[in-house]
Amino acid sequence: MDRKPATKAQNYDVGKRIADCNFDDKQETWMTKLASKYVYFILLIALYSLAFFQCTEEKQKSPIIVRIGTGELTIDDLRNSVPDDIKSTMTRDDIREYVRNWMNNQILYQEGLRKGFGEDMLIKKRVENYRRTLIGSAYIDDHLQKRVTFPDSLIQQYYEENSEDFVRQDVEIYLYHILMPTKKQADSVYNLIRWRKHPFDTTARYIGDIRGLDKSEWDIGYISQGMLLDKLYQAVKTRRVGLPTRPIETDFGFHLLQVDDRKSKGTIRDLDDVKDEIVARLEHMNRNERYRQHLSLLKNGASIETNFQLIDSMPIDSLLYAMEPTTQSE
Repeated sequence: MDRKPATKAQNYDVGKRIADCNFDDKQETWMTKLASKYVYFILLIALYSLAFFQCTEEKQKSPIIVRIGTGELTIDDLRNSVPDDIKSTMTRDDIREYVRNWMNNQILYQEGLRKGFGEDMLIKKRVENYRRTLIGSAYIDDHLQKRVTFPDSLIQQYYEENSEDFVRQDVEIYLYHILMPTKKQADSVYNLIRWRKHPFDTTARYIGDIRGLDKSEWDIGYISQGMLLDKLYQAVKTRRVGLPTRPIETDFGFHLLQVDDRKSKGTIRDLDDVKDEIVARLEHMNRNERYRQHLSLLKNGASIETNFQLIDSMPIDSLLYAMEPTTQSE
């Protein structure tokens, strides 16, 4: 079907209608509505994210043990501040005492800041000196942390060359030990060992394994007077080797003891008894030597200027004390 061309009047009418339409306003209205929806949606996401991260941060924050003013001691702070070499020996009472000391120091610290001691130049210098020492110690500890394995031949050689260090200064008794909470339980274990001939060391090991005890808690090893409660030591001082004691009551419970060996004063401890001590000595010597070698290497690569003549030329008081200027009288 053929279309008829539009007349001038029709073209004019269409053109007028197009001209009358405000496309900018409509486009702006459409974009405004769309933007409003997106802004609302984005705000919801932002608020949700903020709440989520705040909750996450609160969940991840370490529990606070004590708070004094703006100062806090958290579980993480406690873990990071207690030296690793004493953590295994600390009890709950030790931890409480540590926290009390922290509280005392924190109170004094905050009061010192309030009084202006935080701006004292001498204190700032001391803090900086301590910081240098701490960083240097942390560096060398990290550098020397690698453990060294010593051959048995070296341990044997050290033992033979330093045998005088391992002479017994007193009579020593090798003990096995069992601790039970009640007398009834202790009597049952005693009867099992004494009359049913169960080996004391095997029984002690079995009870220790059940309770998760360290070997040193039931296999005490060689001890001398003063290393054991006097009441317990007196019970085994002259006890025949291999004969268990009857239950002995103390504040800790009921103890069973058996002497496995007895060594006289003046005898030399066996290598197996002092091997751990020798290894510790060798590790200490090795660490000191590696420390000296590494420090020497660092010194060779450092720019160092010294003026020790200044120390010799000045009075000691002038070196150690700040001298107040004297005023000349007219």
